Amino acid sequence: MEDEEYIDVFYPNWIKYLSFIGFPLLICIGVWLTTRFLWEPDLTTTQLVGSSALGIAVLYQCQIGMRCLPCLNIVITLKERLTG
Repeated sequence: MEDEEYIDVFYPNWIKYLSFIGFPLLICIGVWLTTRFLWEPDLTTTQLVGSSALGIAVLYQCQIGMRCLPCLNIVITLKERLTG
């Protein structure tokens, strides 16, 4: 008869806490970068395009990350067969 051993794979708690702290910060930075032209009217065209593109990219990555947040609580159970 074969013995079976179960291994649980999950995300560490520090990743969960870091994501809940990091996402609001990244959203604020993305909004600031996207709307930087409102706060600083003397930007060059390069600064305007660069900061707007970077802000949109940060907000897009935050949107992808928000969809992944529920998956951080998933626990995958692997079954290892031990043969003797």
